[in-house]
Parts: sequence; structure tokens; C-alpha cells
Amino acid sequence: MLMFSRRRLALSLLALLAATGLSGCAMLIPSPDLERLVSRVEVPKTWQQADCAGAEACAAPLALSRWWLQLEDEKLTALIARGLAQAPEMRLATTRLRQAREARNLAASGLWPTLGASLSASRTPGSGADSRMTLYRAGFDAAWEPDLFGVTRQGVTAADAALAGAGARLEDAQVTLAAEIALNYTEARLKQEQLYIACRNTASQGELFEITRWRTQAGLATDLDVEQARATLAQTRASIPTLENSLIASLNQLDTLLGEVPGTLAKQGFLREGKAFSEAAASRVHTENSAADARLLRLPEGCATAVSPDLPRVPEGIAADIPAETLYRRPDVREAEWALRAEIASLRSVLAERFPSLRLSGSLGWQDTRFADLVSPENLARSLVASVAAQIFDGGRLKARIGMQDAVAETTLITYEQTLLTALAEVENALSSYATGQQRLAEREIAAISAQNAERMARQLYQTGLADFQRVLDAQRSRLVAEESLAVGRGDLVVAVIQLYKALGGGWTPAS
Repeated sequence: MLMFSRRRLALSLLALLAATGLSGCAMLIPSPDLERLVSRVEVPKTWQQADCAGAEACAAPLALSRWWLQLEDEKLTALIARGLAQAPEMRLATTRLRQAREARNLAASGLWPTLGASLSASRTPGSGADSRMTLYRAGFDAAWEPDLFGVTRQGVTAADAALAGAGARLEDAQVTLAAEIALNYTEARLKQEQLYIACRNTASQGELFEITRWRTQAGLATDLDVEQARATLAQTRASIPTLENSLIASLNQLDTLLGEVPGTLAKQGFLREGKAFSEAAASRVHTENSAADARLLRLPEGCATAVSPDLPRVPEGIAADIPAETLYRRPDVREAEWALRAEIASLRSVLAERFPSLRLSGSLGWQDTRFADLVSPENLARSLVASVAAQIFDGGRLKARIGMQDAVAETTLITYEQTLLTALAEVENALSSYATGQQRLAEREIAAISAQNAERMARQLYQTGLADFQRVLDAQRSRLVAEESLAVGRGDLVVAVIQLYKALGGGWTPAS
């Protein structure tokens, strides 16, 4: 066992005391007040917009982990499962988690000593052949810097917090991806419904256009009625290509989220299920019609595959935790909190650099001119060195580093508080949208039914000569607007549900 001599031990202690005394210069650097790096945001006890009276789902927060199952849409469930398994965002977040884990391992390695081994042979030249000599060396070197004041330990703490933050970032990627897939899926389904409505109205307006032409030939209507019917039909037809493009864009966006080549879902006919559109009512083209009118009376190609889809089902109740539980569940809030902890630990690590450092090193080796006699007791050489170092003057470098890290920690605190406030606002807004969306949908359903009845009665009155054509056109426009408004209202309610689940932090599964 290697030991210091008394004289060497005394010198080492004197050096340590001298370095500690010199470190008093560093102690003059003002220390940041770490207590101020605490959030001042007060989390409310309840949501202002929440109303869980009579809703059993409000007491079931675990349903948030896979909230999309409550929408009862197998296509959507399959898409989300596919996205969580292969989407680029998930792969990127997983890679960043692995990077953070290795960074933590790297930081923790500084707590342990290092040990190295060496073996060398050197040829010493001389004036004659006999004067040349080969010297063989072999040995072990060890070094260790004890973490007396926590510089390395605080660095490990910061790395641990960064690793936890990377895990929360992965969970946040799951939350965001699931919500984005659901939102784009709902958008695609809504475009399908709007396309179906436009095709149905095109067929209805084509039939009315023919009726108007017959009445004009019989002297019961004027050419003005015909032109108005033709213009209305053409305008409705013009909206169909726009809806087709929007549907294709929604599908391409879904492909992008899934990491697929744009057009993959469209080629697979992914959204073809639904109530098929029948064009029998608009397929009649009479020989006396002009080429332009014949084209108007044929449905656009996009209507051949138009279907009326079933939007995801809106659940009767939403699992809404109290604000504190919701904020704890939201991955972005926890990521911001871990980032703050990491910066505080980094600040403490920089503060600890004001104190002296102790370094221990030792070596054990052999050397000889004969390789066979290299490892022998008489050739053994050993050493043990202890050194203490302290910064006396650095031109204000350490003070600047402390100030800079302190500002970084305070910036992270402000970001954390902004994340808290944003999360609270998102939940309140989503709860309000969900409640008002239900009210709007109920009113729009009434409006759509009334508009359909009015349009049917206006056509009957026109065919019997009891109403002019303008009333029919007005009723048709009202029905089209009411049906589109109803479709949008249904889509908006589903979107509100998705945004509420996202705001509540749903979409990731806690590790078991």
C-alpha cells in the first residue's frame, strides 16, 4: 500500500490551507439568490368553464391516456397507432432521449477515477553498433479529482433533469402527434361531407334547371328563370374542385404526419367508406339541350366517389382533472419544469467552481533494457501526487459565468411560468369551445331541418305556379348554407373535443 511521508503530507496540507485562503477572493463574488427562482404563478383550484355535474367521465382521468378510443372511429384509431409507431416526430424525440441519456452518463463519469495502462519500447541511437540500447517501459496511471464542493455532482443533477425533460418531450410529442392526426383526420372527413353536400345540391339544382327549361318552353316561366337556374348550378359545380383539392391536401398532410409519401392514403382509398352518393337524379341529359347545358347536367367526376362519412363520435363527458393534476400531467409543463431544475443545478455547479479543487494521481511502472526482465521487483517505480488548485485572478471570467448562468436560469423560470399560463388558458378555452360548440350544433340542426323543409315547399309552390323562381333560389341557397353550416358545426365540435383532450395532456401512457 502506497503512503505519503510525513513531510509530504504536511506540505500537502499547507498547500490546501493556502488555496482555501486564496479562495476568499472568489468568495467576494456575489452569490445569486436561488430562492427567487420559484414560480409565482398561482394555480386555481377549479376550472372556470368546467361543468362536471352529472358527468361520470369527469371522475375518470385515466381515460385521457388513449382518449381517441372514446371517439369510436376505427380508422382514426389505426392512424394514431400507426403514427405513434413510425412518425418522424416520434423517432426524432426518441433519438433526443437517447442523446440525453448518454449525456447524463458522460456527466456521471466525472465522479470516478481514471485508470490507464501503457507499454512502450524505445531505441536509443549511439556512435557504434554496441552502444545502441532498447529501453522497455510498462506501467499503470491513475487519476482522480474528488468532488469536494459538488461541481461534478451538480452537473450530474443537471444532466438528470435534462434526461427527465427529454422523456417529457417524448411524451409531449405523443400528445401533439395524436391530436394532429385526429385534427387532420376530422378535417378530411369534413371535406368529404362538404363534397357530398355540394354534389347532392348539384344534382338537385340540375333537376330544377331542367324543370325551369320545361316550364319556359310551356310558357309558364321566363328566360330569366332559366339563366338564374343555370348560374346557380354553375356556381355550385365550381365549388367541387376546390373541395376536392382541400380533401387531397388533408390526406397529404396525414401522410406527412405518418412519415409516408404524400398520396399514399389516397391511393389506398383510405376514406372511401360512407353513404354513397347516387347521381340518378341528375343523370338525365336530353338531346334538345346544348353541349354546355349537357355538361352542366352531368355531375363532376369528383362526385362519382363522393360519400357522406361518419365523423368521430363526440363523447357525452370529458375526463377533466383539477388544474393542478392537469398541469402535472401535461408533458410540456413538466418539460419546462425539468429545464428549470437543470439550469438551477448548472448554476450551483458554476458557483462551486469558486472553491479550490483537489487532484490525486499515481503511477506504477517498470522499465528495463531486457523485455524478459521488465516486470521484476527491482525495476518497480511508483509515485503518488496530490495537488490543490485555486483560482486567484481570472479577469472576471468566473463572475461573468455566474452572472450569465444566473440570467439563463431566470429566463428558464420565465419560460416555465409562460408555459403554465398558456396551459391554463388552453384548457379554459377548450372547455368553453366544447360547451358552446354543443349549443351551436343544436341550433344548426334545427336550422338545417327548417331550410330543407322550406326549399321543398318552395319548389312545390313554384311547380304549381304559386311562387316565383326567386323564392326557390333563395330557399336553395338557404338550404345549402344551412347544410354546410351543420357539417362545419359537427366538425367544429369534434375539433373542440380533440383540442380539449390535448389541453388536458391526454395522449401518452405513464411508464409502469
